[in-house]
Amino acid sequence: MGQEISAKENVDLKFVDEVIGRWYSDPAYLIPMMQDIQARYTYLPRPALLLLQEKLNLPLARVSEVATFYRALSLKPKGKHLVHVCLGTACHLRGGPRIADAFKRELEVEVDETTKDGEFTLQTVNCVGACALAPVVIIDGNVTGRMDASKVKQMLAKLSPAAAKAAQAAKAGKPETKAEPARPVKAKKASSPARASKLLKKSKAKIASRKK
Repeated sequence: MGQEISAKENVDLKFVDEVIGRWYSDPAYLIPMMQDIQARYTYLPRPALLLLQEKLNLPLARVSEVATFYRALSLKPKGKHLVHVCLGTACHLRGGPRIADAFKRELEVEVDETTKDGEFTLQTVNCVGACALAPVVIIDGNVTGRMDASKVKQMLAKLSPAAAKAAQAAKAGKPETKAEPARPVKAKKASSPARASKLLKKSKAKIASRKK
C-alpha cells in the first residue's frame, strides 16, 4: 500500500468503526471518514485503512489511491504543529521560497518532513486564496500575512515546548509583589464642650471687632 506503516501502530479500531458508522458506512463518504481519522492521529494509520477497506467493501487499491492522491491526507505521522508555506504566484514573487528555506533551516527538515521531536511538520501549498496578504504562512490553521524570513525564528520560538517552558519558569521565578500594609490613620480627638464654647466666643469677638 504505497508507503508502508509500522504494524506496531496503536490504533483504536473502535473509534474507526464509530467514524464509519457516523458516515452511514457509505463508500461515497470515504474522504470525510479519512479526514476524521487523520484529525485524531495526524495521519492515516494502516490498520485504520484496512478496516475502512473491510467495512466499506472496497478494493485495497482504491483506499490506497484516495489516501495518496489528496495532499491533505498523509500516510506518515505529522507533527503537533503543521506549518504551511504558500508558494503560489503572488507569494512566490514576494519571497515565499526564502521563507520556506528559513523554516527548513530552523527546523532542520525538508518539505513534507517532521522534526525529530514530533513537534513540527513543514509543507508547502500552491495557493491559499490570500494573495493580497502575500507572502503567507499558515500554522495550525492560523494565517499570517506579509510574512518575512526574518520572522521565522521568532514565530517558531512561540510554539516550541522549550520556549513555553522557559516562559513558565521565568514567570514562576518572579518575586511576588506584596501590597504594603495600610498605614493606620490617626483619628482626630473630639473637642470637649468647654473647648467648643471657648472657640465660639473667640469667633464672636472677631466678628464684633470687624463691625466697629
